[in-house]
Amino acid sequence: MLTSLDERIARSPLSEGFGERSHFTDACASLWIDGELVHLEDLVLHDATRDIRTPTHELTIARDVLKTRRRIAVQAPDWALSPDGLRNL
Repeated sequence: MLTSLDERIARSPLSEGFGERSHFTDACASLWIDGELVHLEDLVLHDATRDIRTPTHELTIARDVLKTRRRIAVQAPDWALSPDGLRNL
């Protein structure tokens, strides 16, 4: 069923937006696993450079995670675990 969802999303015109949304939620979730709370809305505003408050340390880390996820997403599927990918990450 999950494979079917992936295939349907890949063919959908909404696939790019779905992928971006998953990058944001995964960046917030990765910090949540470490015990830090970053609100999705704050991360979206910080990424768009529209935040009016000084970013917290956690928010800065979440943006770094977001950038890394985007970087991995544009590469070949096996790039992140290759020697070149591990060296760059």
